[in-house]
Amino acid sequence: MNNTVGKKDEDVSFVCTPLQKEVIVSDFTPNTLLTVIAGPGSGKTRTLCSRLAYMMSKEGGGMKPNEILVLSLTNKSVDDFKYRLGNLVSDKIAANADVMTFHSLAASVLRKQYNNWRLVEEDDIKRLCEFIRDPKRNNKSFPIMQMKGLIGKMHEMTSEQFDSYSDETFRSDYGVSKSLYTKIQRLIGAKNAFTYDNMLIECNRILRSDKVPEFIKKYKVIFVDEFQDAYPALISIITALNKGRHLTLAGDSNQSIYEFMGASPQKSWRKIASMYNSDKKHKIVLNQAFRSTPELLELSNKVLGITQINLQECVKESAQIAPIRKSFENKEKEHQFMYDEIARLVNTSHGLIKYSDFAILSATNRDIDNAYKYFEERNALSRLKSNDIIEINRLNSTPRWLRTNLSMLLQYMKVLLSPFENFPLLSSINLLHNVGVATIDNIFSNAAAKSMSAWEYLCFCIDNKVQISKYIREFILYVQKVRSRIDLDDPNSIMLNLLEMAEKFGLKKQLISAKLSKRQKEEYQECLIAMHNSLKQFLNLKPEDQTLLEFYLNNFSTQLFMNPKSNFLTLGSQNKVNFSTIHTSKGLEFPIVFLLSENNFNISRYAKRRLVYVGMTRATSMLYFNKLDYQWEPVIDGPLGATDRNKMHALFKVRKATSQSSVNNYNEYKPPKVFPHVESSALLTQHESHKVLCTKAAPKFTDSDTLQRLLNVMGRSKATKVGSDISVKALKLSSSMLSHIRI
Repeated sequence: MNNTVGKKDEDVSFVCTPLQKEVIVSDFTPNTLLTVIAGPGSGKTRTLCSRLAYMMSKEGGGMKPNEILVLSLTNKSVDDFKYRLGNLVSDKIAANADVMTFHSLAASVLRKQYNNWRLVEEDDIKRLCEFIRDPKRNNKSFPIMQMKGLIGKMHEMTSEQFDSYSDETFRSDYGVSKSLYTKIQRLIGAKNAFTYDNMLIECNRILRSDKVPEFIKKYKVIFVDEFQDAYPALISIITALNKGRHLTLAGDSNQSIYEFMGASPQKSWRKIASMYNSDKKHKIVLNQAFRSTPELLELSNKVLGITQINLQECVKESAQIAPIRKSFENKEKEHQFMYDEIARLVNTSHGLIKYSDFAILSATNRDIDNAYKYFEERNALSRLKSNDIIEINRLNSTPRWLRTNLSMLLQYMKVLLSPFENFPLLSSINLLHNVGVATIDNIFSNAAAKSMSAWEYLCFCIDNKVQISKYIREFILYVQKVRSRIDLDDPNSIMLNLLEMAEKFGLKKQLISAKLSKRQKEEYQECLIAMHNSLKQFLNLKPEDQTLLEFYLNNFSTQLFMNPKSNFLTLGSQNKVNFSTIHTSKGLEFPIVFLLSENNFNISRYAKRRLVYVGMTRATSMLYFNKLDYQWEPVIDGPLGATDRNKMHALFKVRKATSQSSVNNYNEYKPPKVFPHVESSALLTQHESHKVLCTKAAPKFTDSDTLQRLLNVMGRSKATKVGSDISVKALKLSSSMLSHIRI
């Protein structure tokens, strides 16, 4: 399914299947709806990018980039979309195309509505709760959910409304006293403060008001990618945007894995479709699978259930390697096998199979962290013995340094940009020696009594020789000095001053007290380098009316994904084994996948099957579908006979006796019904339901043919071109479509 793209100043052409062409050129006049149902590996993103490029071509209508809005749920999918679009249009057009997450859209809308608004991050909320003590709970830290609720209501209340409340009525309505509410608001430093959830709610309200921003009014076409994961707040934004515009929805209900957030794809699709007349809506199903081998697709479809399948034709050639269903005594044995197996495959292939070809996936961070820790420990032992190690990489949906103590550098940045904001300053001071919550509260109360910010109050104390902690005094004087010399548009100047602050004022000591391992120290160093690199990237993106530091602070949460060749798109060049949750791996693919045992049983619920299905379909060539000895899944392992049942009973009792959690009960299995919701006419036959689709033993690769077949489907062999079968059915869609908009 190779894309045929001309040079930047030449004609552009797409190689696509008939169904993909139908999507690309489908009608996009106002008040029309196109629904694209696309299973994993069906070429959805590439096809949508081609559709957008076609719209901007002369043949397609010559739409301007700012007349098309593409929305998705994650920064990763936005990054992928822009990267692929850059292969069809100029890099500048791709960079300027309005491809964004719903939260990015909300931030843009709020920025037009409010001159002074602030996003309160999750970490900020936690620190805020530490500073605010709850009188109802013996002065323990304030409840996080209650804090979020209060922040969400702040922008709704005018000063007049606040003044009209008696303290008793206010406490009854909001759960806190008026004085405590005022304290929280002053700490945050902005009346118009929003959490991530509040941003969406307020964006929806503005879009339905008479104050819709001008940039929204320019849009003629709306794309929504990964629609199956859109939850109610996002559906409301979509319905607020689609009036008078064309709407393209793309997704796959089988890959909906955000049910816990309220996503209900079938219900959402029906709601949107009901807004259009039958002659104004069109549905296209991309039912060809180009990613996974037939063996992998057959197993994943069986796990999903026969009535749910959207992928009906596998284009990729067979590797003749069945999915591997290994059983282990415990998780440590499972981890040991994975480490040894990865090393074996790399060595057997003489390096043609790389570490970056592997992904270890699970539903939970805890499960992935445990596997990652095992690999770290094995690597540490290998280093001691001067043996080879397996390089590893933890994929995350947010920049890694944001989840470490280094996130405090953001507070330092905010202090350097504007020390008059109370919360960043007090958070930074809280790191100093002998400065606890009581001291912070005292500073804030004294500042409030003088109608000053905390910064103004502390400067006042220094100027008037009022006694304060020598550590706080040193910090304030240092910040004054740095603010007079720092270049807010120079990444090097920003980074050097941040590191000096960390060295002098508590952050370094906090890191030392954490007793980091050698590897953890190396990771911190890598995080600092990543932060510095992101500052340099932002320098090329910032508008003229903002300093680099200001622009960075407004957009840092998406920094990992703003570079078209970012973390997720350069995995192969890192040559490291990838560890990821299934949610984070969505949209990615790997030649060889280990799906950890925690996921692969008790899959009677459709929601659980969807999650496992997404994990399985990340694999292109080989899948290890692990299990533990006491786990049994009839859909995969066949019916449980009397002997097996007795064995499972014994294993289950041993498992229970050792106080290790078990999430399986063999007595629940009642074949032959495979999926409770499937109509009787659609049930698999007795023979089909018990067909063995997995092997218990991993291929030895002792014969060169087996290894060669695997390398062929991985694209490592020049003899075989993966996906070449589609050329028989492919249509070449070409024109001089993009030459007029190249920059």
